[in-house]
Amino acid sequence: MIILDHTAVVALCRGHRLLSSIVVVEVDDAEQRAHVPALCLLAASLELPGAASHAGSLPGLEFVPLDCASTAAAEQAIAAGVDWRHAHAVYAAVSSGVESQVLTAAPEVYESTGVWAVDIGKP
Repeated sequence: MIILDHTAVVALCRGHRLLSSIVVVEVDDAEQRAHVPALCLLAASLELPGAASHAGSLPGLEFVPLDCASTAAAEQAIAAGVDWRHAHAVYAAVSSGVESQVLTAAPEVYESTGVWAVDIGKP
């Protein structure tokens, strides 16, 4: 599963070519789409107003809701030192049940989380 954290969503909204090529293609199977955790979408919108609306209009994205289980897991991750903007991405990757990669412009943030982070570089 491909997961975009807030840094990847911001890069996408600013025209990152690789990310754009991933999310502009409509895919019938939701599991084949890139996934954006709700807290990551919020963090992206706080950094770049309008990011949520832009991301919501793209056919190749699936959004991971912030439910009770993910909220509790994010709370634990934050208490353990993970920045809140990354906590939902960590939970989404760890709990997906399939091999997951978090696409990010800040891979160092994920070093102690056990999550496979893929550096997207700069847009």
